[in-house]
Amino acid sequence: MSIRLENMHKDFLSGLKNGHGWQLFIGNQFLKEGFFVQVPSLKLRQKITDENIYTDSGDITIVINNKTYRFECKSLKIEFTSNADFPADKIIVDMVSNWDKKKHRPIGIINVCTKTKGKFVIFTRWGSHDEWIKKNIYDSKKDYHREFYFINKESRYVKSWDFLINWLRTLEVNNEYQTNSPR
Repeated sequence: MSIRLENMHKDFLSGLKNGHGWQLFIGNQFLKEGFFVQVPSLKLRQKITDENIYTDSGDITIVINNKTYRFECKSLKIEFTSNADFPADKIIVDMVSNWDKKKHRPIGIINVCTKTKGKFVIFTRWGSHDEWIKKNIYDSKKDYHREFYFINKESRYVKSWDFLINWLRTLEVNNEYQTNSPR
């Protein structure tokens, strides 16, 4: 099976537009919790080869006490309501090539279910990377292999949405980022 680069790019753009809608959804969830939120506008690259320009921007930024906390948002079509009932033992963190080239890595990856609107976070700091596993995945629809970072569902760095909100609130009160890891 061979898919033309142009078709892959069209599929990517469609997925990007859909994903941006979920970024706005998560941004609104943060707003409802009383946080100052920035969700960048959707920027579309002209060519698939321009991917490096757009890899490092982050999806959602929370501002607390003049400090920014960047998150990425992954919308998933598999069904879950939280990390507790996520239907696999391991969770994708990011594609290895994308993560490794980021200069400004997010503090966490927020996963949101497109069916239930359930959500949870994978924290990416405080030693989280030490628990990541590389795995090569074959995408039969697109007919290619990609290497991904995975983390165990039971990791101490995989936390519920409520935990994330409470942790962010402690930052508002204590103004402590470095010493207040989400463990």
